[in-house]
Amino acid sequence: MLRWRLKACPRCQGDVYIDKDADGWFEQCLQCSCRREFREIGLFQRDAVGVGSTREDWSKDADY
Repeated sequence: MLRWRLKACPRCQGDVYIDKDADGWFEQCLQCSCRREFREIGLFQRDAVGVGSTREDWSKDADY
């Protein structure tokens, strides 16, 4: 599924699209072709901990 972010290019402030290929998720500018790779979503979920809680408290409440 292709997603767009308007005026989000860090180099030229052009429009970027977000897509996935064999290497993973990336965003690429339509105007200047600037490309940035994203980290895997699982890494973000693992790093997310609520303020004032420990990692163990957070993992007990997770719905997955």
